[in-house]
Amino acid sequence: DWEGWRALTQRLGSRIQILRAAPERDYDGVLVDAPCSGSGTWRRAPHLKWTTTEVTIARAAEQQLALLTACANRVRAGGRLIYATCSLSPRENEDVVAAFLTRQPEFEAVGPGKLILPSVHDTDGFFVASLRKL
Repeated sequence: DWEGWRALTQRLGSRIQILRAAPERDYDGVLVDAPCSGSGTWRRAPHLKWTTTEVTIARAAEQQLALLTACANRVRAGGRLIYATCSLSPRENEDVVAAFLTRQPEFEAVGPGKLILPSVHDTDGFFVASLRKL
């Protein structure tokens, strides 16, 4: 949510500017904070362990790939498309990025995706990948 992002950027000494997308404009960077199963939040919302199913994850992955693909058109050549989830599922993370790169050859991964684990970082779990448009 916006307040969470605002607090994070303030702690990092940075800022986020929200722009309304203009149909005729390409952007240097586009962040896709994709809706997901929320498995990265299980530590603080353990009830989700019992409501998340294979179907939930499969549907989320389909929606994530569609959203990532739709947002790709807004990135200028040389720009970045950042993909983020609060999921720990490879199906929603690495598999979505791999499927996207297979279908969008004008993009390349900038290094491997980063999985932020609750047990290592004392936070919710997250995944982020940086993709560059050639």
